[in-house]
Amino acid sequence: MGIVENIKFLCSQHGVTIPKLGVELGFGNGAIYNWDKSSPSIDKVIKIADYFGATIDFVIFGFDKEITQIVKDLSEVKNGKPHFPNDVMNLLKIGFEPLQREYYDVPLDADPLELIALIRDCPLTTAFKKDLLKVLIDVKTSVNNVRTNEPVAVSSQYEENWTEKELEELEQFKEFLRMKRG
Repeated sequence: MGIVENIKFLCSQHGVTIPKLGVELGFGNGAIYNWDKSSPSIDKVIKIADYFGATIDFVIFGFDKEITQIVKDLSEVKNGKPHFPNDVMNLLKIGFEPLQREYYDVPLDADPLELIALIRDCPLTTAFKKDLLKVLIDVKTSVNNVRTNEPVAVSSQYEENWTEKELEELEQFKEFLRMKRG
């Protein structure tokens, strides 16, 4: 999506039209619609981001670039095909569980190419992209900490009522991580 599409999406989420937004922010008549052809100044992008309580990255990129980069950072290429290593995959599954419950209509596969295709090709809500980005950042931080043998605190996002089987799996995973530390 281009910047105008990102702004249209934000407008639709907040019940405002692009012409009304332009008037409220003091932009010229129809100026926003031209931003796919001629880029706006950064102060105008900041005004829009502030107006919607969004990030500048979202206004410009729709989070796509940041999410895609983290997916690439977390994946490895084996036999010419990107995949998530087991430690990343285990953390992603834990992080994706709350997302799958909240956004049940969004398919979350733990395959790097499919995840990037989802972000690139599907009209996803800002809330979903923010939540997905948070999970990816948490996973990347955890993986980096584990790989450098630093202790990791699990985000409160993952605290909930666990079944006995899930608690057992979490204990097994913690033991696996302890073994990797040496």
